[in-house]
Amino acid sequence: MKWNSALPSLVHRCRRHAIHEGTRGLLRLSQRLGSEQLISLGRFLGVAAGWPLRRRLARNLTCAGLCASPAVLDRYFQLLGTWAGWSLAVYQKGFTASGVARRIHLDDSVAHVDRAMSLGKGVILATGHFFCHEMGAAAINLRHPLVALVRESKDPLRHAVKQRWYQATGLELVHRARRSTLLADALAYLRVLRAGKILAITPDLPVRPDRGVPVSMFGKTVVLPSGMIALAMRSGAPVVACWGEWIEDRRGRPVEARIRFDEPMTFSPSKDRDAVCRAGMAEFARRQEEDLRKFPANWMFWLDKTWTRILRSPEE
Repeated sequence: MKWNSALPSLVHRCRRHAIHEGTRGLLRLSQRLGSEQLISLGRFLGVAAGWPLRRRLARNLTCAGLCASPAVLDRYFQLLGTWAGWSLAVYQKGFTASGVARRIHLDDSVAHVDRAMSLGKGVILATGHFFCHEMGAAAINLRHPLVALVRESKDPLRHAVKQRWYQATGLELVHRARRSTLLADALAYLRVLRAGKILAITPDLPVRPDRGVPVSMFGKTVVLPSGMIALAMRSGAPVVACWGEWIEDRRGRPVEARIRFDEPMTFSPSKDRDAVCRAGMAEFARRQEEDLRKFPANWMFWLDKTWTRILRSPEE
């Protein structure tokens, strides 16, 4: 009995140790490589990840009512490899020096952001966890000052790597401590917006029922944080949602990205604050689902543990 209860803990410690050593080894190796070599290494890692994870991905896509064709599955792991390669290149060389900045383009709809910024109230930029969304933020930062919200990691090594990586992107950061209060978070975000900057938020991370509002995605009920809507009501800052598309080379590989922006959404103060938050997050969820139905392979979170549990839950 004692052995059975201790076994999961032992497996977890061994797995964590293996991940730590693998991360350290990969970062040491990547120091010696040039940007193009790092991008090629990332492609290899994406292909390798497909071997153990392909079946899980297919099941989650199917549970969401999407096509899990070989082409979609291949595309997901291609994008995973692109993200890994670009991330390694930025980590070691910096966003501009690595050449990654030249691979990301803002399409004409960036005019929505320009107009929103001209109001002088800052802008809340909302997007999902799409592949390379952090580097997309770094590209936007070259046009308008952008501050990224970064959550504290439980793992000290992972936290240190995240810190250095975000510094390499050139982004200004707002750190969200694991034990931070909602009031402290809100005050930090308001300071960013009152300074006339863009606050980048990824509100597609499910939370506890008491920390968000229920929305529908892929026929499932999921609770998403509604803080960005409350923040927009409090500050007057417009919310701009953005999405990514990929540009392929002659071999069909994703080698460049294009970012497009929706028209700004504004949320006026209301006595029924909860209703406004529910409606605002429902609209964001609708737009994200619409985009993912067009480009299903773009979303990193198809393999997220929490989303896996939600997608595989019984139909409502």
